[in-house]
Amino acid sequence: ERESEISPPFADARKRPLRTDR
Repeated sequence: ERESEISPPFADARKRPLRTDR
């Protein structure tokens, strides 16, 4: 699953495939 698409906190999350709470 693409976590970046599930909970995209900001543009940074879109380029980085890591789940960031912020």
